[in-house]
Amino acid sequence: MNKNFLKLTSVFFIIFIAISIQSCKVYDTDTVPELEAVASAKKVKVITVDGKTYKFEKLVINEEQLAGLSKPQSKAAKYLPSEKFVDSNGHTKEKVFIDRETIKEIKVYDKKKSKKRTIWLVVGITGGLVLLAAAGMAVVVVAIG
Repeated sequence: MNKNFLKLTSVFFIIFIAISIQSCKVYDTDTVPELEAVASAKKVKVITVDGKTYKFEKLVINEEQLAGLSKPQSKAAKYLPSEKFVDSNGHTKEKVFIDRETIKEIKVYDKKKSKKRTIWLVVGITGGLVLLAAAGMAVVVVAIG
């Protein structure tokens, strides 16, 4: 039974780490101006005045219109006016048009903070699992002894 528990815990741990690493995107706490966000060519999070949040691969200005590039099935592509296009790599993308008057904040993706958070998450989960395994072993030793 103990081997099955360790196998199950290992599988759960690997799946959880894989999911966690993909979802740990940290955006800078400071709001940046529109032109700075466009120039950065980084992932951005746009928060509207009505509290909605949209995430984009990057922002572009196309014929004086602000647009965010995203995947075709993104939240922004569903709720905002958009058009499909194929990028230089042959991937289908959405160009989502953003009304500048509705923007409250623009936050740029912070790769350094994202990596740190991912590392701490992995260390914390690993430590927690080690403590759980040690506690489980202590219970088994006490029960046997």
